Amino acid sequence: MKCFGFIFGMAGIVFGMFTVLSAKADTTYVSGVIETNTTWTKSGSPYVVVGDVYVDSLVTLEIEAGVEVRLDTMKCIIIKGTLNAMGNEADSIIITRNGSARWSRLWFKPGASGNLHYCHIEYAWKSAIFDSLSDSLMIEHNTITNNLAYSEHWWYGGGGICCYYSTPIIRNNTITNNQTNCDGGGIRCHEGSPLIAGNTIIGNLATDYDNEGEGGGIYCPYGSPVITGNTIADNSAIWGGGIVCLSATISDNTINGNVAVTAGGGIHCGSAIISGNIITDNKAAWAGGGIRYTYAAPTIIGNIITDNWAPTGGGIWGAGPPWEAIPRISRNTLSDMSASTIYIFDGVAWIDSNNIYATNYAVYNNGPDTINARYNYWETVSSDTIDLKIWDYYDNSTKGIVYYEPFLMETVEGVEEEIAIQTARLRLNVYPNPFHHKIGIQCVGDREQKISLQIYDLSGRLVGKTDKGIWNARDINGKEVQSGIYFIKARGYKPVRIVKLR
Repeated sequence: MKCFGFIFGMAGIVFGMFTVLSAKADTTYVSGVIETNTTWTKSGSPYVVVGDVYVDSLVTLEIEAGVEVRLDTMKCIIIKGTLNAMGNEADSIIITRNGSARWSRLWFKPGASGNLHYCHIEYAWKSAIFDSLSDSLMIEHNTITNNLAYSEHWWYGGGGICCYYSTPIIRNNTITNNQTNCDGGGIRCHEGSPLIAGNTIIGNLATDYDNEGEGGGIYCPYGSPVITGNTIADNSAIWGGGIVCLSATISDNTINGNVAVTAGGGIHCGSAIISGNIITDNKAAWAGGGIRYTYAAPTIIGNIITDNWAPTGGGIWGAGPPWEAIPRISRNTLSDMSASTIYIFDGVAWIDSNNIYATNYAVYNNGPDTINARYNYWETVSSDTIDLKIWDYYDNSTKGIVYYEPFLMETVEGVEEEIAIQTARLRLNVYPNPFHHKIGIQCVGDREQKISLQIYDLSGRLVGKTDKGIWNARDINGKEVQSGIYFIKARGYKPVRIVKLR
């Protein structure tokens, strides 16, 4: 096996096939195969990867908190054994480029394992973290930002994280400003059952490759992923601005402000289970501003789906499956100003026990099948008014009938209508903005609320926290932040931009 060491005018210290070459006391240059357990220490930082580094099978590479790893152009760290990069909240690990050109990836090979905690990972070219059938990978409390996944092959993608046939835990990370020309601007998990929980996934992009580009935030086309408790906001893609999945469980997420060039602004799915989410302000240029499902039977239950937009199906656009399964849309609160709030392209659907506040058509039946839309609250007790909110056989005799009687005379008990109203009214007030040395923050709704707030810089890096309603413009280490643009984020709120002046 060839060793990829370089000479800098000093003799290298060689352990097996791994080469450590020091040009000066505070910099360690590394490359080659690591054949024995190794620790990269804070005292040896920064570590500059001048040739690909291979962590061999049954070998562990430990990276201490506070270490900075810089990789030369298109270099990568390939893990066949174990990589433990264990930073902490006060002293993170930085993995970045050396110079202006991008590095390749952290590549977990079949049978590998690892833990990435409190790492700041940026400027990779072929997915920052690439997991191909590892045994165990824990990705927690990291900031994964400004990475790319550009390829001539459609099966790549995942600007921040790309997983194939593996089941990683991806939890409590900030995944921002990543991009791919394939699928999964933030995350791509091609097959398997990953847990994607508690993450902030903002501003990622899946752009055009052969008229594709799916899942601006998350792309999980196969397997049974669990996507829960995330904030998925301001991502964009050709299809599925926020999430694209087939059979995922999607629960208790805030899905806000995502954009699809074609369809599925918030979610583009198959027979997924979608429950307990707040899905607001998403847009699609063609169909399904909030949710679009295609020839499948999803369960869409107990969500708040408001203020989304698309020419057809501002809230939900659906095409039923060519089999006996029936899509279920139940116990949701739906409200928007689109031409149609629920648009059924074809197939049957079971629409019941929802609170539907529609400016135009509440239910639009484009197909020949009968739709059961009984036991909903339509914001009226007049059947004549409800008739005006439905487009079906009585508007075009080639279409199926939408049966809506009996209907409910008041809002559905157990559907959190008050939460929907409060969510629409809640906002973050900040003052003054721009600011100099401190800024006041209020969470304002029907009553003032106290809530923990996080402050991020433009790269998506967490720089500060507060639960006192005032931020003193100091980072988590107590150092005053520089002048610039920052974002305040609280769970359930759209990020608010703030500016610090000199």
